[in-house]
Amino acid sequence: MSYPIELRQQLTHPLQEKLQALYQTQLGHQPSKITCQLFDKTLAIVIKDPVTQLEKLLLANGQQDLAQRVRTSLEKLLRPQLKSMIEQVVHVDVVDLMVDTHLHTNHTSIIAVFADAPQFPTPNGSSPNRVEPFPSPNAAFNGDDDE
Repeated sequence: MSYPIELRQQLTHPLQEKLQALYQTQLGHQPSKITCQLFDKTLAIVIKDPVTQLEKLLLANGQQDLAQRVRTSLEKLLRPQLKSMIEQVVHVDVVDLMVDTHLHTNHTSIIAVFADAPQFPTPNGSSPNRVEPFPSPNAAFNGDDDE
């Protein structure tokens, strides 16, 4: 069973906005698309077009090593802000955060591993309940076609 769409949006929309704002304020650059996918204790984020003009200039002039060092430094500097931002939105501690950018494909991947599965309020506003995550890729197909 997957998270209901309202709960996914409750998480992903604020994260997308905050990530856009972080890239704009810290790097002066606006990625074209941010996609978030929540699993049990893991959040996967893919950022399309995160590469800045400076990095593109370095790449265009044969300075791949320098462009990669710049990107690695930027990721190291942004990591504490990313961790804090994710924890604020999800309300769960991030125990591990992996960030990697592929300059030639112009994508950044972020994987956040949580201490616990995120909790969401029930529709009537009562205490949070744990909701079932997206199924494991290894989950057996049950034959239902109505999903």
